Amino acid sequence: MMTLKMPISKKSTKRCPLVPTVVVGLLLVLGTGAAAQDAASNNGAQANADSLRSQTSPGPTKSPKGAMLRSLALPGWGQFYNGQWFKALIVVGAQSALVGYAVHYNNKSRIFPEGSSGREDSLDRRNGMFWLMALTKLLSMVDAYVDAHLYDFDAGPDLALQLGTIPSHGQTVNGGPLLGVSLSANF
Repeated sequence: MMTLKMPISKKSTKRCPLVPTVVVGLLLVLGTGAAAQDAASNNGAQANADSLRSQTSPGPTKSPKGAMLRSLALPGWGQFYNGQWFKALIVVGAQSALVGYAVHYNNKSRIFPEGSSGREDSLDRRNGMFWLMALTKLLSMVDAYVDAHLYDFDAGPDLALQLGTIPSHGQTVNGGPLLGVSLSANF
């Protein structure tokens, strides 16, 4: 009977704890940052404007393709173009941090001798940073594209998300009020 032996890699299975944090942080910021910026950028006159008037005289629009290409060229440029300053700073910061970590792990890999597990671990982490940079670039391009499409979207008081207590009508949880989320849309 013939047995086939496969060499077992002695690569380290340790992963960088920063990777999940960066990915989750980017998803949260890019996914939820628009609501805060829309509220901050709308002034009172725009919030009270009649929706029919905004349909007859459209305001300025942004090119989705232009925003996406700007975001491809420089980190955060597409977000700056769309007026999303906070998101742009987050994208620039994330890309800068990932470049810094990639350089750090590349320099760290040079300390170890060729073929050692420390060198392989450092190179794996460096390559992981490159993948995260690509993911960040892709997410920022998609975000810039979608924000440009929704640039003139009216998110006035008719469409609101409210967090708070729900009228309990005698129902309580452990003696306190019920908490919940309410989404209302007026047509």
